[in-house]
Amino acid sequence: MTEQETYEIQLRIFQLKKDIMACQQSKNDFEKAIFEAEAKVRKSKQHIMELNVRIQEYVGKLEQINAEIGE
Repeated sequence: MTEQETYEIQLRIFQLKKDIMACQQSKNDFEKAIFEAEAKVRKSKQHIMELNVRIQEYVGKLEQINAEIGE
């Protein structure tokens, strides 16, 4: 193997390692985005549950008012 061939192989190995690191970074970024999206979904679900509780409270108050009006 010539010195030029050795150099080309080493250069290709370096480029492949660089590509692997870029892929790993992309994977990390993707996993972070998924984690953040899941956190937003959990927060939204919690907010929806809180709103449902408030709606039920208002419905209860309206039913009470309707009952008082009906008396």
